[in-house]
Amino acid sequence: MQIALNFLFLFSFYLFPPKILCDSTCYDAKQEGLEHHLATKTPYRVIANVNDKKIEFDQCSPIRMWGIFRHGTRNPSKKQIRRMKTILSEHRDAILAKGALCERDKEQFRTWKVHLNEDEEKFLVPEGEVELIELAERTQNRFPDLLFDQYDNLTYKFKYTHTQRAKKSAEGFATGLFGRDNIRQVWYPEPESRDPILRFYKRCPRWKVEVDKNPDAMEQVRLFISSEIFRAFLEGLRVKTGILDLSAEDARLMYTTCAFETAWDRHRISPWCSLFTRKSIKIMEFLEDLEYYWIDGYGYELTYKQACPAAQNMFEHLNPNAKTSQYYVILYPFRKKQIRRMKTTLSEHRDAILAKGALCERDKEQFRTWKVHLNEDEEKFLVPEGELELIELAERTQNRFPDLLFDQYDNLTYKFKYTHTQRAKKSAEGFATGLFGRDNIRQVWYPEPESRDPILRFYKRCPRWKVEVDKNPDAMEQVRLFISSEIFRAFLEGLRMKTGILDLTAEDARLMYTTCAFETAWDRHRISPWCSLFTRKSIKIMEFLEDLEYYWIDGYGYELTYKQACPAAQNMFEHLNPNAKHPNITLYFTHSGTLLKYLAFLNLYRDQQPLLHTTFGGNYSWRSSLIDTFASNILFVTFSCPSGAKVLTMHQERVVTVPGCPLDSPLCDYAQFEEIFQQRINECNFEQMCTIS
Repeated sequence: MQIALNFLFLFSFYLFPPKILCDSTCYDAKQEGLEHHLATKTPYRVIANVNDKKIEFDQCSPIRMWGIFRHGTRNPSKKQIRRMKTILSEHRDAILAKGALCERDKEQFRTWKVHLNEDEEKFLVPEGEVELIELAERTQNRFPDLLFDQYDNLTYKFKYTHTQRAKKSAEGFATGLFGRDNIRQVWYPEPESRDPILRFYKRCPRWKVEVDKNPDAMEQVRLFISSEIFRAFLEGLRVKTGILDLSAEDARLMYTTCAFETAWDRHRISPWCSLFTRKSIKIMEFLEDLEYYWIDGYGYELTYKQACPAAQNMFEHLNPNAKTSQYYVILYPFRKKQIRRMKTTLSEHRDAILAKGALCERDKEQFRTWKVHLNEDEEKFLVPEGELELIELAERTQNRFPDLLFDQYDNLTYKFKYTHTQRAKKSAEGFATGLFGRDNIRQVWYPEPESRDPILRFYKRCPRWKVEVDKNPDAMEQVRLFISSEIFRAFLEGLRMKTGILDLTAEDARLMYTTCAFETAWDRHRISPWCSLFTRKSIKIMEFLEDLEYYWIDGYGYELTYKQACPAAQNMFEHLNPNAKHPNITLYFTHSGTLLKYLAFLNLYRDQQPLLHTTFGGNYSWRSSLIDTFASNILFVTFSCPSGAKVLTMHQERVVTVPGCPLDSPLCDYAQFEEIFQQRINECNFEQMCTIS
């Protein structure tokens, strides 16, 4: 049985609010449902399937599992933290001075502070650990005959990327499976900085060039920002915040802050969320969706084709005859730049919001107490919430597969692996804690992580992807178009009014949005004050902006982006094969970039038309708030049935159908499942594909 748990737990949590004037009109973020539109910072708890009833099929029994998990809820990047402390703090002061918010919302802004240090960038937060623990518990409940609560390295295989958030996510998941007392037994291989399975795109320079750094990949984002819809949204945000020069970037910062702060605390909504309505939050969400679609999704064929190594790995582990672990999980979990911006830009915006923002007193009070508590050396570290996400995820997974995920660690059963980051390592440890308990996780063995793991971070080894996508200005064209759109400009103008920061940029908005997302994700009991800057409508604008970027950089925007994932696919099949020699349980902990590219490689969440800046307001599948939350996970389970081996595919703990498999059954014949990807795996010449011509 194989499970792919991808822990990057891009903060997913309860969203934000905003409204205006007196207390009677204060915005209720939870009522507005903003927490569902935080793009890749959406707390996993928002979309988690809490039904952990045992999954059974007549005359079939689960035998193998392979899964990818994104790390749990984490801190923002150094840049985001820095902007939150500077730009957002200024905006906060402006909002408090001139913003059209009710007194309650203003009070939240008054107490709002950035409590992050830049050295805590991207660390898994406690909420992230809980996400993984609960996810593991539910998964174990669903497969009690596969996920035993006793760790055995012959049964389980964990792996995470070379990050703190991935490591803590893995440990959280292990905690959910085995209990905190037993997670010390779990072994994790040393993570690679550019894992070929978990981060295959890190090994694909062509994807980096043609997609990730390609300006054209962000064209739809740019077009949407320049659209009438976005310009109207931005203008409304300017009015609401009182910041007449609020930019699209400022709106994204507010949206991001709303998302993070909401994701961190499930009992509190970030004050920055109060700046968005149900309608405007969808604008921000769409902006995010555009970006992720073009960078990490279907925007470019290379983006998802490069995920073939992960697919290979999946089939290696899912094969009914495989000798590998039965259970295989990939998971991945603010950067220094984000943390730095939170401390500088965001702090300045906070002061501006308090001085001029049109927020209610409650929201302003939250801004008054807001501080950035991150250091740059904590960049991308997994936070306590992130670890908790992994622990809970592991516990739920173990509950779903109790006959497969034992709570006793055995290195012949379990295989853990994480990338060369604190967040991946902590995510893996959190997952292990969820499986075996904290007293047993020292037993868990992890291989030494690679800086560019060919499976967990394959794209780090793909120079062509780096040039043609990741660093290609064209890859961000849709993002630029969306930011220049009427919709985004109107949103940004509204955010300027609300914050009182008249020169607020789109980058500032993104910093606020990111801070909202991170701070919300960190604490499940608290919403970031930055979320109060967003309404349900404006938050969707920021979310869409994120979707655009991820689509074009990590999704279907460029073919290379997902084609380069073939090594991960190869690895998957090596472990899923019923006759494989690998441990039965393989758990990989990696990052968002890996998970999104792999989703595209699997042809999931692909619309008939590419995600463009003009898509905002319509229905589309590439929703980062749903498919790329913190602690996102892909799970593949091989079942032994009378009619032969079958495969169950789960994403975010829900059964999904891989295109090509029957729609009338949750199970897909292993041979049919393998045939769907056979050609791409056989043609997976990663070095040739990723060589810059």
